[in-house]
Amino acid sequence: MMHIDKITFRLPPGFEGRAESIARLIGKCLADMKMPARDGRIDNMTIGPLTILHGSSDRDIAAMVGENLIGQMEKRL
Repeated sequence: MMHIDKITFRLPPGFEGRAESIARLIGKCLADMKMPARDGRIDNMTIGPLTILHGSSDRDIAAMVGENLIGQMEKRL
């Protein structure tokens, strides 16, 4: 089980109105992904920058972030 206290992300100009939707979808995306089967604690993690194409949906962006978070966790735990 994963517990995230806080997630902060910066979006490119023009995406500000999509932040709430993307954050919610990141949580949903992470809930659906297979988590590393290890115990541990990561106090701080940074991913990115990620390349977001102009036509990317909020779901696409959330999936990119989720996949990167899981990848970082697998490396660090």
